[in-house]
Amino acid sequence: ESFSNRLPKHAERKMMIARAVLGESHRTMVQMRNTTRPPSGLDGRPLDSVWADVRGNGGVVDHLEVMLYDKGQAYPEAVVTYRHDE
Repeated sequence: ESFSNRLPKHAERKMMIARAVLGESHRTMVQMRNTTRPPSGLDGRPLDSVWADVRGNGGVVDHLEVMLYDKGQAYPEAVVTYRHDE
């Protein structure tokens, strides 16, 4: 991330709220940078999603992250517009 591209502190920001169907998911505690599909489940078929756990639980990310692999697994529900006061 380039700090020169950041919005000013008091700029209007938008956040999308989405619903997601995780299906059978894989919890990861390590980076999976080059992963293009989820790992296989016990039956040999690919799982539906991967979620990365936070550092506080032994994971490697600051905030819970979920990776979906089919566009039908999520849809936008709302857009929230906000700005920081301080």
